[in-house]
Amino acid sequence: MLKRLLPFSLLLLTAVGWAQFSAQGAIHLDVVSIKENRSGVEPGYLSIPPGGNKIVATNSPMFRVIGFAFNRQRNDLIEGLPGWARDLRWDIEVTIAEESVAAFRQMSFEQQKEVLQQVLKERCELIAHTGKKEVPVYALVVSKSGTKIKEVSPTRTDATQRGWDMTQSAGRVDGRAVPMEALIYALSKVGLERQIIDRTGLAGRYDISLVWTPDDKVLSTPDAGENALSSRTSIFTALQDELGLKMEATKADVDAVIVTRINKPSAN
Repeated sequence: MLKRLLPFSLLLLTAVGWAQFSAQGAIHLDVVSIKENRSGVEPGYLSIPPGGNKIVATNSPMFRVIGFAFNRQRNDLIEGLPGWARDLRWDIEVTIAEESVAAFRQMSFEQQKEVLQQVLKERCELIAHTGKKEVPVYALVVSKSGTKIKEVSPTRTDATQRGWDMTQSAGRVDGRAVPMEALIYALSKVGLERQIIDRTGLAGRYDISLVWTPDDKVLSTPDAGENALSSRTSIFTALQDELGLKMEATKADVDAVIVTRINKPSAN
């Protein structure tokens, strides 16, 4: 199969074409860039850098971009997509206009992702709605022994001036002043193959440090601990021992995204 040497630019929009309204006011955009990525390199990633002014998707298929925008962690919660939305990969960069950066940084992680929803509606003519679907999930709850993370005071200087930040690598998540939805998103990327829902009741921001042994199938279910080597720590054990949180396997009705229209971005 022939591969082109360079990806080509499909869209570059300068100036503000719309505004996302929130409790903080209208969020204006400066530049939206969408390019097809033909590098063939694996894998891609999606990110909203904490304290930044961008939404970034690199080498990501459109169904993952949509899942990120609508806060859906499972592939089967995005329905009605054409083949290209699963096969082709994209680089997307959304830059928030200077006058809206402060308001954007005050939005929750989920609210920030709603800005990406609007970009997809404008640039891909996305029409979608949500519908309930019962699926296996992990419910994140506070363990019986109680939480081991402490809420960050809203008056703490680094939390109020810089917002939250989080780093993630294989078998490790470290966060400063993070909300629960950010931890949920981090956990959704460790290969658990279930949607994770928040039932902790924890509404503040927290400093966290979570370390476990990654990429071991024998550790991939809550009841695998008895069979695991004592020197290896599952994500389930680490959550309880280090954060005082627990993932309970259950079923729940969650919001699926049903796409009724989406167009592949085209050159101007």
